[in-house]
Amino acid sequence: MKRFAPLFLVVLALAAAVPAAFADDSTPPAPAVTTTTSPTTSAPPSHAHPLARIRLELLRLRLRLVRLEYRVACHDKSSDRCMQFTQKLVTRLTNVDAAVEQKLTSLSCTSDSTDRRCIALTKIDARLRSILQELQT
Repeated sequence: MKRFAPLFLVVLALAAAVPAAFADDSTPPAPAVTTTTSPTTSAPPSHAHPLARIRLELLRLRLRLVRLEYRVACHDKSSDRCMQFTQKLVTRLTNVDAAVEQKLTSLSCTSDSTDRRCIALTKIDARLRSILQELQT
């Protein structure tokens, strides 16, 4: 009984904090309004590979987590913690942007490419650049 009560309290706390973890809701949650935006991509078609859909969903969840971390760290924009977090975020987004640009060059994408991958990567690259400009100001 000594172990059951704390376990029950932890499960109850998680159920209150993260109701989506215990719910089987097929509708995605409403997007949160934030001061920082993240690269968003359109959902892949239903005939897309399941692994691609899973990776895209993981990316969305990671970006949502970063937005929440940014809110926590930067509730006071002038704090040292906010400056450090923003600098770390800019560094990581720069690395992601470099990887996207490398993929664009490996696929030989141009501005008038009609390949789905090229179009999606071009949108992501443009979005990343706008976010980086926002964060660096």
